[in-house]
Amino acid sequence: MNTIIGKYEKGLSQLAHASNQVAILQVELQDLIPKVVAKQKETAVMMINIEKSKKSVQEKTKEVEAEELVAKSKLETANAIKTDCDEALKKVMPIYHAAMRAVTELDKNDITEIKGFKSPPPGALLVIKTLCLMFAVPGEKVKGQTGKDAQLDYWEPAKKKLLTPELLKKCQNYEKDTIAPSLIEVLKPLIDDPNYQDEVLSKVSKAAWGLAKWVRAIVQYDEAMKVVKPKQQQLKEANEQSAAAQALWDGALERLRAVEAEMKKLMDEFEATKAEEDRLKNQKDDCEKKFKRAGSLIEKLAGEKINWQNSLAIQRVARENLVGDILVCCGCIAYLGVFIQAYRQDCIKTWINMIRDFNIKSNNEISLNAILGDQVKIRQWLIDKLPQDQFSIDNAIILENSDRWPLMIDPQLQANIWIKNKEAKFNIKVVKPTMDPKIMSRTLEIAVGMGSPIIFEDAGESFDPMLEPLLGKQIEKKGSAMYIRIGDTPVEYSSEFRFYVTTKLSRPHYSPEVCVKVTMLNFMVTLDGLEDQMLSIVVKHEEPAKYEKRNQCIVQKAENEKTVMELQDKILNQIANSSDNILEDDELVLTLDESKEQCKRIEQSLKEMESTMK
Repeated sequence: MNTIIGKYEKGLSQLAHASNQVAILQVELQDLIPKVVAKQKETAVMMINIEKSKKSVQEKTKEVEAEELVAKSKLETANAIKTDCDEALKKVMPIYHAAMRAVTELDKNDITEIKGFKSPPPGALLVIKTLCLMFAVPGEKVKGQTGKDAQLDYWEPAKKKLLTPELLKKCQNYEKDTIAPSLIEVLKPLIDDPNYQDEVLSKVSKAAWGLAKWVRAIVQYDEAMKVVKPKQQQLKEANEQSAAAQALWDGALERLRAVEAEMKKLMDEFEATKAEEDRLKNQKDDCEKKFKRAGSLIEKLAGEKINWQNSLAIQRVARENLVGDILVCCGCIAYLGVFIQAYRQDCIKTWINMIRDFNIKSNNEISLNAILGDQVKIRQWLIDKLPQDQFSIDNAIILENSDRWPLMIDPQLQANIWIKNKEAKFNIKVVKPTMDPKIMSRTLEIAVGMGSPIIFEDAGESFDPMLEPLLGKQIEKKGSAMYIRIGDTPVEYSSEFRFYVTTKLSRPHYSPEVCVKVTMLNFMVTLDGLEDQMLSIVVKHEEPAKYEKRNQCIVQKAENEKTVMELQDKILNQIANSSDNILEDDELVLTLDESKEQCKRIEQSLKEMESTMK
């Protein structure tokens, strides 16, 4: 009861929340729409600036690409010249290295040796002369051998200024790349002299031979460098041009980076503004969606709201009266099944007054249908040929809620027909007092074990002792299984087993022992039930097509009413079990729409059926 009331309260709370949200959402929408429009204009202006910036970036990119082509071309030219210089130097440097080796093979003792010559040979004099010329040691004028012409003597100045221990170091550090061309021209004839050759000097002195090799190598190096130096000059100029082109390229790159940085700044600002626009737009869309959803819910569930309010009020009253109502209904089930409707109503009124004397609350009027009736089940019972009068429906409710097996006084076979139709899908078996006891026993044993329903027809005022344990539900538990005796045979008892007893006697007299074992039900025909049956017979005879259509309508109506109740419960459960904010649940709203539309179609179909069934 509390669960049902809670569902109604939650459902009504959700509808109230939706109603309150309509005004709030409307104000929020009025605030959001101008903000969204302003942001859209702002992003449009920013897009124009971005397009301009893009054009500037494209122009700068073209400039950079042009400068890059020039710089790469200059660099390729410089690299080609450098490769050529390197190739030439590869040929020149071995000559210079040979000169260095000639010097490093000498030591100061070799210099002392050549310095000690008192009368140096011609080859040694030539070597000393070339050394003096290279190191700018001037010769001294002396008279010639004939005494007429003055000659330059390089030997004595060399001994004083050149032939020292530092000579070898001077040779190693000699500025080979700054030799005057005039000096080379003077040296060439001297190193070509026959006395200057290796085979001659090697016999004169090791120092003369080594120093001559050094001088010759230096002259050869200078000659080779005449080819290399122009290339080095070209390389220098090419490197300068390449550096200048690289500087232009770097400058263009810097300008491009500046423009790109400005472009990135604009894009970041645009993205931030666009994100804010999207956020506001999404917020506006969500607000509009909730606004429409709230309006739709309020409109579509307006009828449900009234029903829920009424049902909530009824359920709250019912909760207050629950104990008294159930107490009276239990009395009806236990004691009033055998009595006619008028007597039942008198007893109920008496019991209501009685329990109120004990301060137990209850409704002023109590009926089994209102308190215990399941309208879906009742509609199915009517389809299964239960008479439509309230007396018969109350009998069915007593049968459904009683723990004892029913014994139905049924002269007109109304209960018999209903039970057989109700249990037909479970393959109900029929037994009678006139059956062979062995066959009856076997039928009962199979039904009890399999959980199949049994109807005992045409019962008299007494019962075979074999049925006593079954009538009294004398079930025994052995281990985890349940057993009951059929005669002398214990049979495993299925909880699905159902046992119905009917009698055609209109005024039977049963012993108290039988009455306390079963639930007595009076299924004798009432005036309303008789009218309904007679109408069905007349219609079936006079208009069989309309009779069949009416029966089909009854079945269809029952199914539709069942579906409507399920859909209404579904709508209530979905709203009651939804999240705190029903307007945020897309799936729930969609399901509610579908359920409500389906409910409307069925209700319209029910109205059309009512006219057919009249």
